[in-house]
This record gives sequence, C-alpha cells and structure tokens, in this order.
Amino acid sequence: MSNHARYKLSRYTVSTELGDGRIALYNTFMGALAVAPAASRGVLETARVRACTKKAFEEAGIGDFCDQGLLVPSDFDEREAVEKLLKRERNGNDLFLILLPFQGCNFKCLYCYEDLKKMKMTSGVQRGLKRLIRKKAGELKYLDVGWFGGEPLLGLDVIRNLSRSFIDSCARTGCRYKSNMTTNGYDLDLKTFEELHALNVRKYQITLDGPQQQHDHFRPLVNGGGTYERILHNILKIKQSALDFRVMIRMNFNSDNRVHLAKLLDELTGHFAGDDRFEVSFQPIGKWGGEHDDELNTYDSDVDSIRNTRLGLEEYALSGGLANSVMRRRLQYHGAICYAARETSLIVGADGSLFKCTVAFNDERNRVGELKEDGRLVLDAARFEDWTQAERLDCTKCDDCAVYPICQSRACPLNSLDTGEPQCPTVKEEAEELLRLFVHDREKSLS
Repeated sequence: MSNHARYKLSRYTVSTELGDGRIALYNTFMGALAVAPAASRGVLETARVRACTKKAFEEAGIGDFCDQGLLVPSDFDEREAVEKLLKRERNGNDLFLILLPFQGCNFKCLYCYEDLKKMKMTSGVQRGLKRLIRKKAGELKYLDVGWFGGEPLLGLDVIRNLSRSFIDSCARTGCRYKSNMTTNGYDLDLKTFEELHALNVRKYQITLDGPQQQHDHFRPLVNGGGTYERILHNILKIKQSALDFRVMIRMNFNSDNRVHLAKLLDELTGHFAGDDRFEVSFQPIGKWGGEHDDELNTYDSDVDSIRNTRLGLEEYALSGGLANSVMRRRLQYHGAICYAARETSLIVGADGSLFKCTVAFNDERNRVGELKEDGRLVLDAARFEDWTQAERLDCTKCDDCAVYPICQSRACPLNSLDTGEPQCPTVKEEAEELLRLFVHDREKSLS
C-alpha cells in the first residue's frame, strides 16, 4: 500500500486521553486496542474530520493503526461492511434456550419482580424439549442452555433429565453443547456442583448484595432467614475444586447498599484475587414490577449516579485483583445486545409457554408462542418479530454512533416496544472511562 494512500479515523473508534498525555483508542467493530503517543494528537484530531496520508500517521508513530482497523481507507464504507456481516450472523446455526425447570423460589428478595407460583416443568414440556433438540441438533453448530427460575435448583431432577438427553443428542450429531445457570447459590453445595459439572453446566451467576447484614436484608429466605453465610460457604467449597468452571458474583446496588459493597469486595479479594474462575459484576437495582417497588430506593433515570457508582466499584475491584471480564465484554462487538433481541434465543417456561425476556413474564407482549409435546415451536410471528426486528424502529440516532457494533440498536427490545426507538446501552456513556480502566489494568498486569 502506498504511503500516499489516505486514511480516516474509523467511525467506530472510541478514544480517550490518559493521564500522561497518551491517547487510548479502541475500535468497537474490530476489537483493536492501542495507545498512541501524545505527539500524535494533531494528526488524530485531523483524521476525525478528513483523511490523511499513511505517511502522516507513520511520522506520528502510529502507522500500524492503519492495519488494525483503528484507521480505515478514506473510501471504505464501514456501515455497509458491518451490516453485511450482521446479516450473515443473524442467519447463524446456533440456539440459545433459557429453561425454567422450576418457577418458584426459596428466597423472597426485596426487589423480585416475578410472580413466583410454584410450578415444576411438566413431563410433557420435558418431552417436547427432548424431541425439539433431537430434531434440531443436526442443524446446529451450538446449543447453549441457560437454567433460570425462580430458583432452578429446586427442579434439579428436571435439569438431570433434560441435560442427559441434550448431551446425547448433541454427541450424536457433533453439535457443541454448553450450559450455564443463574442460581441464588443456596443449594449449590459441592456435591451438586460436581454433578452439574458432569452435565456440562460450567458457568454460574450468583448474587451477593453486600456484606452479610445488607445481603440478608435484600435476599432473605421465604421464612425471613439469612442466606449470606451458606452461599459464601458453598462458593468457597467450589473454589477448592480443580474443575474448569466460571462463577460470576453479581452485586446489585442502590443508594442504600453501595457504601457497603467495598467491604464485600475486600472480603472477596481475600478469597478470590488472582483466581480468574471467579469474577464480579455490578448492576443497579430497579423497580421491575415487584410487590416491594415502593420500598426501594433506586436511581431511576439518574444515569450519572449509576455510571459513577458502577465505574467506581469496577475500579476498586480491579485494584484488588478481582477478575472482571464483564467490564471488557461491555466494550466488545455484540457486548450490549440483549439476548431477547436475538432471533435464535427463546425462553421456555415450566408450562411450555415461550417468552423472549426474563424480566417481563407478566407482559402479554412477551408471550410469543408455545412448545408442543411433539417438539414443535408454535410462534406468534408478529410478536416474535417485535422483539427481534430492530429495523422496525426509528434508528436515526444510531447512524453515527461509535458504539453501534456493540449494541446494534438491540440493547433493550422491551424498552423499544414502549418507545419505538432503540435504547442506548450504558456503555455509550461509560466507554471512555472503561477504556482508561482497561488500559490501566492491562499495563499493570504487564509491569
């Protein structure tokens, strides 16, 4: 390529200044990350508004950015390239099922939004799922199953029954089977964990909402008893295992418990620092339609408080040596696409009802069909497409957005059903600070 070829800063490159004058750049489509010397500021600022020769970038010490996707040829239509790739990916041969083996729970969390009628997945629905996967496994490259609830471990016999069948069907066809679980962790003792591992359940999300007093306030048993000690005991037992697994410890925060989460992070640092099998994530508590919504202090639409709290917690966790790949995934291509927006994603309830979203079970728009006992998926096409076809929305604001490849106008289809336009992901406002944290953490690990 001639040194006189002209390049521009990619429309999908986010940049931020580091404390020493250097400039961090990250391309949300290509995933390229680089740090430019302070002396390159002038040519980078110029490249935002007009193309420059490759020689100009080489003289500024960043000529290799032209080969990494951070800078692109001046005549390259990035938006067209992204859309072509997305179209191919949406016709992929994978299937993501979120299954509810038991719709009910042994907890009574203060912010719970689910109508927890105790119902174990019926034998007819289990037969339907087995038949569905037997028929589809030969067409699939991946089958990804998430166990959800209520509390899925209250339906452990259902998990055993279905997992064995899924593993067998996938083994016969070469389809790759993987599985994860969202559980409160109360019944995840070491014996159960080892059994689930043998059934290919390798990733878990478990919530701790602060040190013991705060956690037990938010997440008590149905009878009011505490849960923190037993959950932490179970996690520490799992830590002793040599098996390959991942545990995401989720922390929900609001103005009541945020000041206490640093104490929890100190405790978790003592247990899990340097062990990449364990990581942390942080999510704001919302009023999601539960019976105690009026009692909750939430940030509501205070985006700045949410951003500042989460970023502060993420920085504190990283400083203690806790893994946080969630932070990195939020910057990655596809990282902010809601599972409910994916054409290949479905939720199967205990009675065979099909849904798209796990936080709107009582919203009739979310009921998109039914699984029959013979394995057929009977879908309401119009409702299903309301969740998956972002093209129906007014996406004008997405045209020039640097983080478009991360969310692709699909960050929250539930919100889009209400507003008629895409909801911007939180990463849009957090991208520059996340990039600083990411670079700082990477450089610290290399020093």
